[in-house]
Amino acid sequence: HGDEALALLETNADRILAEIGIDFIDDEALALWRAAGATVEGQRVRMPPGLCRELIAGAIGHMTLVVMSRAALGHNGLPLKADALLSAAIACVFVGAVLRVTANFTGAAAGPVLMIAASLWSLAFLLFFFRILPLCWRRMPAHLAGDG
Repeated sequence: HGDEALALLETNADRILAEIGIDFIDDEALALWRAAGATVEGQRVRMPPGLCRELIAGAIGHMTLVVMSRAALGHNGLPLKADALLSAAIACVFVGAVLRVTANFTGAAAGPVLMIAASLWSLAFLLFFFRILPLCWRRMPAHLAGDG
């Protein structure tokens, strides 16, 4: 039931984006949509089915990783800047998302491409875990804990 409802929602969203579209008033945004494969007529942008989904692939995973990193660093009084390990994790999510979308165009090679994409996502959260876990055992700085 849930999968059918989700498929119907996705189909209808694709139809609305393709047939009705969305208006954008920014010329740079219109140029970016055109470059991404959308049809641009004046300020109206119409997207072929699947384009929006492909463009946002990985967005939630990326956002989740960044927000969790900022929260863990901030709550420990550390600068809100990704170090090499967190940067590598974020890069893995990005590359994994690109491969996920690319797999749609690889034909018989889709299985291995999807396996690599999934492995990169797993590696991303493993790197996050190794970077952030030690912070969980640190004593919170007094100025953040309200002790001083």
